[in-house]
Parts: sequence; C-alpha cells; structure tokens
Amino acid sequence: MTCHDACSGDRMARHLHFDIQLSQALFDRAHERAMSIFSDWEWTPPEERRYLSIRRDDETLILDVVQDVVAPLAFAERYFGDTWPDSLIKKLRNRTQTVDTLFEMICLGEFSLRHKVVYEPKIESGKVPDLRIEPPESPAVYVECKSHHFTESKYCRTFKAVTALCQAFAEERILKASWAEGLRTEIYLTGRPSDAEIQSSRRAIAALQMQQLQAGCQVSERIIIKALPRTPRHTYNASIHGGLMTVGTQSTELTFGNVHIVVYPWPGLAKRQRIAQRALLKQARLKL
Repeated sequence: MTCHDACSGDRMARHLHFDIQLSQALFDRAHERAMSIFSDWEWTPPEERRYLSIRRDDETLILDVVQDVVAPLAFAERYFGDTWPDSLIKKLRNRTQTVDTLFEMICLGEFSLRHKVVYEPKIESGKVPDLRIEPPESPAVYVECKSHHFTESKYCRTFKAVTALCQAFAEERILKASWAEGLRTEIYLTGRPSDAEIQSSRRAIAALQMQQLQAGCQVSERIIIKALPRTPRHTYNASIHGGLMTVGTQSTELTFGNVHIVVYPWPGLAKRQRIAQRALLKQARLKL
C-alpha cells in the first residue's frame, strides 16, 4: 500500500505496513514536531536521534523515528497546520497512549485524503469518537481507531518465549556460514516445540549441509528451517515474527534486513491473535 501526500512527494517515509510519499517540506515539519513533542524522552543514538524509546511498566518500546513517528505526525501536520489541539499533544506524550495516538493520526491522514474529516467530534450522548467522516453524498460515519497492543498480549508473550530458540541455534556453524554467504535463516513452526525438541533440533541442524539448508529441511516434528537471501522485509505471510540480530561494537541499523534468524508463529497462535483482534471491534462498538 502506498499513500501520497497532497504535495508532489520527494521524500519516502517507509512505515511498517505501507509507504508514505511526502513532500520534503512536510517531512521536515513533522520531524521538527517530533523533536519538540518528545524532546525530553530517550533518543538513540543521542547524536542522531533515529530511535525513540518509550518505557512502560516492565517493557520498553523502540520506535523508528522516520517510520513510526514522523509518518503519522506528517498526516497530523497537514490536517492541523500550526495549531495542534492541546489534547492531542497530551495523548502523544502519555506513554500509555503514544502508539495508539500515532495510529489514530494514520487513520486521520488516510481518511482525510479522500473525505472531509472532523477530529474528535462530540455526539449527542456526550461521547467523543476519534473521527467523523463526512462523504459528500452519504450520511456521516463515526470512526473509533483501535490499535492492537500485540506485544502486551498473552499470545505474543507465549511466542516470545518460544523465539528464545533463536539463541539456541545462533552459534551453529552452518547458520553462521549461511549468514556469511548473504543468507538469512528462517524458522517455520507448525506447533509449539518443547525444550527437548529444540535441543534435538540443534543436533539435527549441526549435521546439515548448506545445500540442505537452502532447500529447506524439517529438523523436528514442529520445526522447519531454511536459508534465504536477505531482504529488507519478511517474505513469509505472517503478521508477527521474532528474530535475532547480532550487533557488534559499531553502529548497526535495526532493520529486518539485518536480522540473522527469523522465527514465524504456528497456526494455532495466529488463530489466538485473530480472536484478540476481533475483540477490538466489540470495544469500539461500546465506545460509540
């Protein structure tokens, strides 16, 4: 999916799920806005400010400034201009709402490209939906934007525990050799493997030849492994994945293209994810 700013674009902000073509002027304004709103937050590297850290309870979210922050704020910049609502700034600075609000700005930008949109309209019941879309020849549509917090969900925590097998496989000679040849190792799970199965898979991997690894090989009942050319984005149709990246003493870009080993979830876990996502629709209906 590709979105285009109303101006002729000459700067690409590559979001996690789609590309946003922005004019350089709009990109610069959104970038300055991000620096201003989150000026006292943790940035890395400090001299470059390429990543923004959001510390919440027992976890820290890392946002790519260009992909995850500037792109949504560019939509807001175009919609609000120089005068942003104080409530929006407060929501962005509230660490429990930052990611949700950035997603809200993506929705605002997408809809406002094609329709008149009112931000946070108040309805007769006193409730305040996120948006009201006013098509020219149709009734107004109220929109509640819901962002799925998958990193905080039970199914995601389960998956994270299993992706520890990346650490178990990382030191295998054949996987190091495949990385040296420009390949990334991908692991496909057909079910949740036990610790014993992971250990037996290590022994099977150690016996593989490069040709077998590139062709793909089932190393246990639930684990399939394959070496593929490195690409900047994942090639397997999965909504979540885990990975291992080896970082040296010099600066390393945190991109998918630099991930050494990728693990994809099993079908049962994907089903649990869809159930959790559908629950968002119920929450939105209650809000409206």
